[in-house]
Amino acid sequence: MIKILKENIFNLISKTLLFKKKLIINPDIVKNIFLIDDENHDTFFGYYDLCPFHINSKFHLVHRLSKVKNSVKNIEIGIYSLEEKKYKKISNSNLYNFQFGSRLSWFDLNCNYLLFNDSLNGNMLSKVIDKKNGKVIDQFDLPFFDFNQSVGRFVTTDFSKLGSFRLGYGYKGQYYNNYFKKNNSIFIFDSSKKIGKELLNISEADKLNKQYTKLNFDISYFNHLKFSPDGEILIFLYVWVKNSKRYSTLGIFNFNTNKIHFINFNDWNPSHFNFYDKNNIVLTINNYKKSKLLFFNLKDEIKTYLSNSNIRHDFHPYFFRNKFILNDSYPNRLGYQKLNLLNIESNINSKIIEVFSPIKFRNINKCDLHPRMNNDHHLISVDTSYNNRRSVLILELKK
Repeated sequence: MIKILKENIFNLISKTLLFKKKLIINPDIVKNIFLIDDENHDTFFGYYDLCPFHINSKFHLVHRLSKVKNSVKNIEIGIYSLEEKKYKKISNSNLYNFQFGSRLSWFDLNCNYLLFNDSLNGNMLSKVIDKKNGKVIDQFDLPFFDFNQSVGRFVTTDFSKLGSFRLGYGYKGQYYNNYFKKNNSIFIFDSSKKIGKELLNISEADKLNKQYTKLNFDISYFNHLKFSPDGEILIFLYVWVKNSKRYSTLGIFNFNTNKIHFINFNDWNPSHFNFYDKNNIVLTINNYKKSKLLFFNLKDEIKTYLSNSNIRHDFHPYFFRNKFILNDSYPNRLGYQKLNLLNIESNINSKIIEVFSPIKFRNINKCDLHPRMNNDHHLISVDTSYNNRRSVLILELKK
């Protein structure tokens, strides 16, 4: 009760001190902005590891959830035209959360088809639909976490267990998919042959990681599964919880060698990562006191740490143009979150925007910025809540 009262006081102070300015923009970096928004809907994309932009930046994928009382609570799957500034509903989904959405993404390189998770008759599944008319082109009997088009592979884990262990990240409800058997697993699925196999179950991961967990943990699970751009490597987080604190290590599976192993970061927990080529990721690690940023080579396992006095928090990294890293922050005590641009050559971390997030967007209902970029890296998309509802803010960068 005291904590809630303090947070409300800080939110009131923040609005007063900044004269109710909910969005602050750095004009030296940002050329233009526009908002994908509707007063009757929460509008958002979701996690930062998928790209919402059309290959030619003509469209942006969005989820919309009605805010009208007693309305149907499945989520809309839609496309927003960046040229016409118009939204078009394409389909609906029963599977979503505010972190991942339905994992909505483009299925093919030409962005003619959409891929997302849904459910039918008590089973989770994934669908491929035509962006023009919403017609179902293909359907798979499992939800996906990531998909690599070049090799035609899906990877998934048990979203029901994930939702139980990490609130706000899985899917609620009773589902009867049988591919996980007794154990929470990482499961690989071939999209053309429509056959799959269990790659690793949680009991096996517990044994492989006993030097870290020492078997003294309450629960363990998988999260943040991601293919390399060429589809030859899969990385993921193996997470265990002890006394309500999360700990993690980075798992790596190589499809060429068919081997899996885990990386030791000496009591630091990997939390967020992004591929910038087929062998390298940018990675954040933390120890509950501070965070570090590093480049990590998945083949030779070389760790290159980056130091910057302005970055001491965990964030969702996006590396581009060989020298810039987008880094966002969680709301501070006044309710403001930032999107910054780190130049690794000059070691300067510049603010791009500062945006207010109302107190109701906390914990399971949080609205992280989750920065994403288009193919030529001049547009940034972030999820925001400064209008007291979720909306997508598009930032056009100066050259």
